Amino acid sequence: MRGTLLLRVFAGYVVLAVALASIILVLAFSIVGSHYRQTLGAGLRNLGWSVALTAEPLLAEGRSDELNRLARDLGAKTDIRITIINADGVVLGDSDENPASMENHRTRPEVMGALEGEVGESTRLSTTMNRKMLYVAVPVRKDQTVLGVVRTSAYSGDITGTLHGMEKGVVGLAAVVVIICLAGALALSRSLTRPISRLSSAARKVGSGDLGATVILRGDKELRQLGESFNFMTERIRELVADLSRRREELASVISSIHDALVVIDAAGRISLVNRSFGEVVGSGEGPLRDITGKPFWEVLRAPEFGDLVKAASKGEGRVEREIAIGEKVYAATAGVLGSGGDAVVLFHDVTEMKDLERVKRDFVVNLSHELKTPLTAIKGFAETLEEEVDPEARGHVAVVIRHTDRLIAIVDDLLRLSELEDRAVPFVTNRVDLQPIVGDVLTMFDSRIKEKNLRVEFSADQGAHVVMGDAFKLEQVFVNLVDNAVKYTEQGTISVALADDGKRVKVTVADTGAGIAPEHLPRIFERFYVVDKSRSKKVGGTGLGLAIVKHIVLLHNGAIDVESTPGKGTKFTVSFPAAS
Repeated sequence: MRGTLLLRVFAGYVVLAVALASIILVLAFSIVGSHYRQTLGAGLRNLGWSVALTAEPLLAEGRSDELNRLARDLGAKTDIRITIINADGVVLGDSDENPASMENHRTRPEVMGALEGEVGESTRLSTTMNRKMLYVAVPVRKDQTVLGVVRTSAYSGDITGTLHGMEKGVVGLAAVVVIICLAGALALSRSLTRPISRLSSAARKVGSGDLGATVILRGDKELRQLGESFNFMTERIRELVADLSRRREELASVISSIHDALVVIDAAGRISLVNRSFGEVVGSGEGPLRDITGKPFWEVLRAPEFGDLVKAASKGEGRVEREIAIGEKVYAATAGVLGSGGDAVVLFHDVTEMKDLERVKRDFVVNLSHELKTPLTAIKGFAETLEEEVDPEARGHVAVVIRHTDRLIAIVDDLLRLSELEDRAVPFVTNRVDLQPIVGDVLTMFDSRIKEKNLRVEFSADQGAHVVMGDAFKLEQVFVNLVDNAVKYTEQGTISVALADDGKRVKVTVADTGAGIAPEHLPRIFERFYVVDKSRSKKVGGTGLGLAIVKHIVLLHNGAIDVESTPGKGTKFTVSFPAAS
């Protein structure tokens, strides 16, 4: 990392230094070259004006020999080629060549400009010297009359050579400056990368588990702050790791102390945490728990109910409960999701003894009910026969016996029905059931009793299908009990039944305007034999088991039941079932 970062930083400095040096050199060469040519041109003009002052009287008198000597003498002293030309373009004197052998110069650009009274300047190849020359021509005047031209010229190769010499010096100086700058850039790059390298080394130590690694960075304030921040971070990591380890030990102690079996399953379906009790549940209590951890849960516990429980919890359905039979034991398993990671935690509570007690109680109730039903039937038959034969005074006593016998028979029937609902061994057959005709038939069943009490009945249904999956006979029992209660406890007013289907659930509401139920009784009305008003219940023939049967049937169909009541104003039961797809 250090070599790569150092190379990148240093390469950036190299590119920057070379680019700046190149730009500066190009601009410098252009400016120096332009300035040098301007200076040389100015020198040639000044020399031409000086020669023009001397040549003016000689041109006026046409003394060509003296003009030629003048050009040669001054050319030898100044190392500048000097040419003196008359107004007709004839060369009268030249410092380098024989004027007689030179052609007419009137058409030369610089001469033409000078003959017009201006300073002429031109750079071109000399036909006489066969070299590229810089020419500057100035007019020689007398009383506003141009008598001739003094032309000075220099070899452009000398200019280029001089510039090349200057360029070599400037390039060399620039190279030295660049090298010095690069040396400084290398030192600066190392000063920047060295702390980063030390910080990276310390970070690797921390990553490998050495939480005591620290770094001390000297230099600029920012680097010192970076080192202090890193050290503060490692200190906080040490504190957090220590706190996490302590909490983990506490969690392990809590989990190991839980008597119920506990297992945590990650999002991939593998067991990540168990306690000793779970090992005993799955038969690994004698072996190490690490043999369980890391395995898929379906390999450790092959129970379909357990798989359904984990899937339901992983889908985010909240707290999910199932009864799971493992071997000869029965467990109440509760599952939920831990945080947002998707891990599911399942707790197993051994309810085998409770289930055995329930079974014994259920068997006792069933056997007792069957044993009671025969003598009760016989008692009722003899009482009905006796009612016809006794005198009118004793007939009222016999009627009481018959009424209480009917109530006992009803209680026995309801107990048998409850036992049947609680018996999971009894198969539960489901079909598509339309609730609207069932509710209509139930209302028809109570038509005579409703008319006897002069009650009004309101029945409404929306445009939904009102179809659920279930047992039609058991569903009918739900509405028989609800409507029966509404008729029993309503002396005047209205009984309302409404059906609604939103596509997901079918709702049936049974409301009355009867006596109502006090708030303190509402949580217990679905318990067995619980009655709000015992004297009234005996009067109307209630067994205290109707609502318990209703709740069992509703739960059996994966439904829900809710009750709202206001004393003196009436009661409303709302039952909802999943709509059939």
